[in-house]
Amino acid sequence: MKLNYPKEWFERSAEIEGNAEIGAGCPAVPCSLSFDPSDPEVMWILGRPCFVCGPIAHILQAGGHPIPKHAEEEQAAVIVWMLEKYQQHGREDWKRKADEELVEIRTAATARLTHKANVQAMASADEKTPPKETTL
Repeated sequence: MKLNYPKEWFERSAEIEGNAEIGAGCPAVPCSLSFDPSDPEVMWILGRPCFVCGPIAHILQAGGHPIPKHAEEEQAAVIVWMLEKYQQHGREDWKRKADEELVEIRTAATARLTHKANVQAMASADEKTPPKETTL
């Protein structure tokens, strides 16, 4: 089976997608990570499966991290975040520091959501309450 696409189709696709090359049209992301791939801790980080990274990515997203909501991108972002924590805090302390940061983010996000829900509930209650009649 031979597919015949006109040149205009490719040009239009290139305009829409940025280019036909993988990653073309995407902004460069600065990266200053360096690690030893033979380090068992680094291999543990790099081996995190998607289903483990998803919940962590959702907490980071709630904290304002610009992570797209696709499993592969969530996984990549969490692995990079973990490697950064490893690099910042060292082999012995990075997991504890990462856990503390996740708890802080989750607590702040929960407080924001609770406040927002309370404000909405009060506004909704005000709309449902008939105005009080006053007598002079």
